[in-house]
Amino acid sequence: MANWESVANIVQSAITSAALLSGGVWAYFKFISGRVNKPRLELNVECDILLNSENIARIHIKIFLKNVGFSKVTIDKDGSSLVIQKIVKVESSSFSSDIALESEWRDFGAFSVFEKHDWIEPLETICDEKMIECKSTDAVFKIESFIMAETLQWYSSCISEGKVSD
Repeated sequence: MANWESVANIVQSAITSAALLSGGVWAYFKFISGRVNKPRLELNVECDILLNSENIARIHIKIFLKNVGFSKVTIDKDGSSLVIQKIVKVESSSFSSDIALESEWRDFGAFSVFEKHDWIEPLETICDEKMIECKSTDAVFKIESFIMAETLQWYSSCISEGKVSD
């Protein structure tokens, strides 16, 4: 009987050691070498453009940044920006019935973003809004946002055409 008890103790010790070892290996891959604690952000840009009768374009921009990871991410304000580009008009003589031309853009303005945020907590969403006014007869703009954090960069853009307001 004592022999079976010692065998049972040895088997129990072996199973406990194996469980601890496999738990340690799992924790290493999950938290140390895995992507759980790496910066993981989702960036989204939305814009509305209103063009009044005096050809003043009002560009309302919302930038959403969501931390979908499980670690706090520090925002690099010097590397984060909002860039507005204006469409370059193409002469109608450049078009033909069987050719499509990609739109060309020229830089129109650059602005800083998330000036009041130094970091973003896990699972938090922050928003920054800008209202930009400019003289413009054509109201097609491309809005690009770049966010730098911990040597990584995120990018999002939108293209919007203005609506004439009263």
